[in-house]
Amino acid sequence: LELVAYSFLIAVPIGYVLGVSAALSRGGLRDRAIYYFSVAISGTPRFVTAAAAYAALYALSQVLGTPVVYGRVASGLRVGFTEVTGAITIDSVIQGRLDVLVDSLVRIIPPALVLSTYPMGVLARVVRLAVAEALEEEYVRQAVSLGIPAGVILRRYVAPSVMPTVTQLSGLFFSYSLVEAMAVEGVFGREGLGYLLVKALESSDYPLI
Repeated sequence: LELVAYSFLIAVPIGYVLGVSAALSRGGLRDRAIYYFSVAISGTPRFVTAAAAYAALYALSQVLGTPVVYGRVASGLRVGFTEVTGAITIDSVIQGRLDVLVDSLVRIIPPALVLSTYPMGVLARVVRLAVAEALEEEYVRQAVSLGIPAGVILRRYVAPSVMPTVTQLSGLFFSYSLVEAMAVEGVFGREGLGYLLVKALESSDYPLI
């Protein structure tokens, strides 16, 4: 759940911003670029994206001479650290372990970015369509004719009509991401649902499966 939560903290705001940006430049170069980008990141299987991302991080670590980003936290930092909630980032804050917090964030951001690609891409296209439709509404056109700043129009008139769609899709994507998180966790060596499933298959733990 920690990985999925962080992926949504990335996917929802970025997807919304991309969708609004595309809607404000309908038919333009930016609109087409965002469209093709969103199709590419949402259409590529997550295990492929995860494998490519891990390979790139591994190559970068070899060049820089830094440890490979793998697992939830470095084994050396687990000394004196106790997991309470199951979310290392939260537990590190509770216990005042800044070193564990920084290390866990470094290790969770890459897989969270990978897991965020599907909801981010779909949200960008849906928000683009919803914002484009809202901009054609009579009350929005009236606000534009009155000279109200574009930022105010987006916040007060357009965003409220788009938020219900974003909220509904986010709920659907959350359950879908729980499944995809298993593949991403396996690539990045994180102990989560995917790890439990693999261990259950290896030990023939059918009740857990």
